[in-house]
This record gives sequence, C-alpha cells and structure tokens, in this order.
Amino acid sequence: MNQTVAVYESNYGEIQKKDAPRDTMIAAMREVMVLSEKEGINLRETDLKYWLNLCVFPRSS
Repeated sequence: MNQTVAVYESNYGEIQKKDAPRDTMIAAMREVMVLSEKEGINLRETDLKYWLNLCVFPRSS
C-alpha cells in the first residue's frame, strides 16, 4: 500500500477507489505472491483479499 501511495503521490483514499492506483497495488501484491512461492511462504489469493479488506476504511459522512 505505502509504495503505491508514494508512487502516485496520493493518499490511502486513492487506493480505496477502483482506479489505477488500486490496480497497481493489486498487481504489486500479485507479484509478491509469485515471489513468496520461491521463498516457501506461499501467499495466496485469500491473503490478498484479507489485505484488500483492510484498505476499505469507513468513510465519514
């Protein structure tokens, strides 16, 4: 999350929207999933979904 926010010079609100920053964050997470297999950690789609759920913060009205 932090790397994507830094690259887009944005904030956490931007990665909550279905837009390029969020897509970039998900792509980076999927790259890490592939690398994790080589290290024997084996991150899965359930791990990705867990972190995506953390990105959804309640919004003030």
